[in-house]
Amino acid sequence: MSLDNSEAPSFPQLTLQAFIDDNLHKIYADADTPHQGTSPANLDKEIKAVQLAVEAIKECADKRLRDLHRRRNHLSLIYRLPNEILSSIFQFAESFARTRSSSKRLHFLFNISSVSHLWREVALNTPGLWTSLSASLPEGAIEASLDRSKHAALCIQYHSEECNLHFSDFMALVVPHTHRWRTCHIITERSRAIPHFLQTSAPHLETLYLDGEIGTNSRDSSTAFDRIFINHTPHLRELYLDAIFVPLAHPIYAGLTTLHLGNIDYLLQESMFRLLRALEGSPSLEVLELLNLGFTPTVEANPSSNGDMEGPISQPVQLLHLRDLRCTGYQWSERHPLSETRGLRYLLSHIIAPPTLKLAISVRGINLRDVIPISPGSARNLPNLSLIDTLFIQAPRYSVEQLTVSGHCSASPDDELVSFGIGGDHPEHLKLQAIFSHLGHILPMPLLEKLSLSRIKTIEPDSIAAIVAFLGQHSTIQRIEFIDCGTSVIDVLALTPSMRACPLLRELWISDCTIRAHSLIDVVKSRTNQDQLRGGPGTAEVVQLQKLNINQCRGISPLTIRELRRHLVVVCQGQAR
Repeated sequence: MSLDNSEAPSFPQLTLQAFIDDNLHKIYADADTPHQGTSPANLDKEIKAVQLAVEAIKECADKRLRDLHRRRNHLSLIYRLPNEILSSIFQFAESFARTRSSSKRLHFLFNISSVSHLWREVALNTPGLWTSLSASLPEGAIEASLDRSKHAALCIQYHSEECNLHFSDFMALVVPHTHRWRTCHIITERSRAIPHFLQTSAPHLETLYLDGEIGTNSRDSSTAFDRIFINHTPHLRELYLDAIFVPLAHPIYAGLTTLHLGNIDYLLQESMFRLLRALEGSPSLEVLELLNLGFTPTVEANPSSNGDMEGPISQPVQLLHLRDLRCTGYQWSERHPLSETRGLRYLLSHIIAPPTLKLAISVRGINLRDVIPISPGSARNLPNLSLIDTLFIQAPRYSVEQLTVSGHCSASPDDELVSFGIGGDHPEHLKLQAIFSHLGHILPMPLLEKLSLSRIKTIEPDSIAAIVAFLGQHSTIQRIEFIDCGTSVIDVLALTPSMRACPLLRELWISDCTIRAHSLIDVVKSRTNQDQLRGGPGTAEVVQLQKLNINQCRGISPLTIRELRRHLVVVCQGQAR
């Protein structure tokens, strides 16, 4: 009797049954008794046969599926790319993964190595994918990366707060490959242990970042780092030393493009001269950061007689590629900060920088005369100062904050040519008086056209006099902005026979200010009245104020605005009209 087609076993079923029968035949071949399906022992044997069959078929099917997937993958467009291009794509993607975290980067490498045989082969034969070695990785991953990176340059990273390995264990893995290091970042509170592992040449090292703890090794009396890398780092271009003292005569300072020195105590009087000598060895320097450095006072004296290296330099150091120079005050040491020893002024007066330099200085004191060189040569040393055409002065919200000053050039308005942070622990009126008294002398700003003043509320008579004097020294100003200021500050613009500041002022902007309406009207009238503009005998003529912009100012009513519009153009933003 024939079976219905729906009940007939399929070909795979017949194949499986034949496979099981064959295994059963082998199992019972040596049995003494004939096959009896109802026997428990025989049933166990049949179960074993079926399990063997299932496992064998699964293995066969998996292999077949892998072959099919591989053939299918080979038909996709990306598999038609040469391996070299695929390798470049992997390295490009890995560079983004590297910026996030070591674990994400490791996960990325695992993923691309698991997609297909081709991808795995390409990944394992791309040394550049395996060059970033961080102590946050498992030891096995570091060892595998060292092997797979072959002879490629390495990036070494140790951060004591983000590591799986002890510092000595991590360094023991990577130090044998020092000749391959391209970058080395070490952040640890155990800086005394660092020099022990930096005793071999680093011929390919380009970036060195050492960050230790403030203490013995952060003073220039330390000798621990005198011979790191046995004085051989010919390709080093970026050097960051934080609380790590390396003698300034060390060849590691030669040929740099970036130099960062932070939290170092220079006790010797000749240290400033040595620093300038070190800068002289890097004429292509682009970035110089001197943060929280301590120097001995009277740096301009030269008590040493140990040779030219210790004495003042006869000619300024030319740093014609310098783009950024940043100096901040000194926080933790009892030594004198750079800005209070006149050391910074000495430094700035002994370098020649390009006009494109961006200078940022944060000082604890309020005497800018001790910071910026005041001499006929200062325009030659820091020509960027004379390019300032826009100046922003912002008073602090609280007395412990710094007053900030920033100068810009309209050719590149987003870049600060110069910025200052002044006196964090001085009363506001002293900061204001100091900044306006000194700025006119230390910053040559013949092109200054725009001045912005922020958060200057009630001020002392001495501060008002300093502001008036500053405005008198900069007659080129054409636009002034007051932001969150008080009436007494704005009153200085009123023309009188004895006070005729800003003769070229054409625009006045007032935003978020609390001012008296009659005071603003008096200022506008004085600068739009032709008789007052002409002045009397011996006084300079003043141009007429043309535009007033008012934004969210308390005390200015629609009636006041109508009165102001009788004299000039008034633009209101967020203001009742």
